[in-house]
Amino acid sequence: LMDNQELRTLITLCGGHTCSSLRTDQVTRWTAQGKMIVVLCEQSYVQERQDKYWKCVELGIRFCSPEFIIESIAQYQVQDYAIYEEEPQQNADDNDEE
Repeated sequence: LMDNQELRTLITLCGGHTCSSLRTDQVTRWTAQGKMIVVLCEQSYVQERQDKYWKCVELGIRFCSPEFIIESIAQYQVQDYAIYEEEPQQNADDNDEE
């Protein structure tokens, strides 16, 4: 696929905006304005940052694989998040609590 810089360039060329970090006040303002905030990442990223992941999800931030943005651009419309959404996997050990 593409590296981060290539994805950022593609997003910018298509009229989107990118940023390296977000503050809670920015997220609140942008979501109130109807803007979508998507973190493009692999599943391992959310797995390693579960506490931050759940806080971000509560604020309305979505975590999707890079294929989400590529398909959205290729199809000229935002694709279904659920298909590309990245979520932490529950450990098998978590299910064995007895």
